[in-house]
Amino acid sequence: MSARGFTLVELLIGSVIAGLVGAMALAVLWRTGLVTARVQARLRGDDDAWLALAAISRDLRGAATWQGCVDDDGCAKGTAHRVANAMVAGHAQWFVDDGLWRCERKEVGSDARWTCARFLDGISAVRFMADLALGDGKMERRDFAEGDSVKAIDVTIWTPDGRSYSRTTGWHERAH
Repeated sequence: MSARGFTLVELLIGSVIAGLVGAMALAVLWRTGLVTARVQARLRGDDDAWLALAAISRDLRGAATWQGCVDDDGCAKGTAHRVANAMVAGHAQWFVDDGLWRCERKEVGSDARWTCARFLDGISAVRFMADLALGDGKMERRDFAEGDSVKAIDVTIWTPDGRSYSRTTGWHERAH
């Protein structure tokens, strides 16, 4: 007559093997969750950057005038911010100061007041490039400074990890 079942040693070895397989499966699932979370955070950052560029482009298209400021600590008009690169599109102003900021100018009687709010965290730099017509169909692209006769503005924003996002808005796209 043969005995059925497991010995204590067989049961212990089986339990150890099942525990190791379970631990490996748990480690793989945990690592997959981390990778998924990183990818989702990066995609959210991408979406935020593209939405910010769309908002800047909307302000550019809706503005009767464009003014740029480069390499001057007083670029942010009417605000307490000291930035060296800013864009004013009509009644909206954009610049980076520990994040992307949007200011809006409100007329209060005979005074103009700027109200600013951080539009997007995680933006480390912004650059406004102007496409200028030189004649004979030639164009030149350079930093946008006030007074330039501009055909288009290329806005590029950077995240702290060096990723850049860019969008160009042409003067012909304006609603006015």
